[in-house]
Amino acid sequence: MLNLKSQRGITLAVLIITIVILIILSAVAIRAGTDSTQKTRLQAFYTQLEIIQKRVDDVASTNESYIDDSGSKINIKEQGGKELTDQQKGSLQKIIQSENLGVDTGKFRYFTIEDLENLLDLMDMEYNVFIDFEDRIIVAEDGIRIGSETYYVLENATYFVEQNTNKNKGTIQSLTYTVTQYGKDNYKVTVTPSNTIGDLVPGNGSVQYKLTTTKYWETSTDNAIILQLSKEYNIIYQDVNKNKIEKTIKVDASNSSSPTVIEVTK
Repeated sequence: MLNLKSQRGITLAVLIITIVILIILSAVAIRAGTDSTQKTRLQAFYTQLEIIQKRVDDVASTNESYIDDSGSKINIKEQGGKELTDQQKGSLQKIIQSENLGVDTGKFRYFTIEDLENLLDLMDMEYNVFIDFEDRIIVAEDGIRIGSETYYVLENATYFVEQNTNKNKGTIQSLTYTVTQYGKDNYKVTVTPSNTIGDLVPGNGSVQYKLTTTKYWETSTDNAIILQLSKEYNIIYQDVNKNKIEKTIKVDASNSSSPTVIEVTK
């Protein structure tokens, strides 16, 4: 004879398991939806900065100006927007340090959303920004918070753009890497330009570098960086005249007696 009490016990256990599974599936679905929404918000943020970046490049290259209401000629690079307040300088300095931008606050002008529209003809922008026309860097004043991080600039250092030809005295075409072991799985890589055109000073360069999977950059002023075996890094070499070249690299130690650096093509 079927034991009804046992049957009820089994049915209750199955019900509890089913509820637990549904809760887990719901949590996974919610997390996936949240991640997708956050990625969309971040991409929209980057898109706006890219639009501003292109406009800044135009202004910096053409030395653009306009006539104000009083009839005076205003040079956008030098007089557009507003001077920074002491509070803004302090906030910007913290961002510059966290992003390893290697510039000072004195180069920046402050542009509100209204300034972007009225002075740069950029409609429907959502962020007040700090702009350095000399180095062509855009920093969002408040940034955008995604998860536990706040983003202020374009990803992967794409804010390092081709410099004004009045400042750019040469071209770096390729890099050379000298590799020595530095501990068990770390390697010291010295980066120097190997094929250059124009007036370059290789010995006075600097290298910014970061893991491709991370946000924050580190800076080396002696051309030497420490890399972990087989992990991919973004690097930017810059000479004293602010000529730049960007690469993605990793250390290959398959030949243990002679480790090398491989440039990764995306």
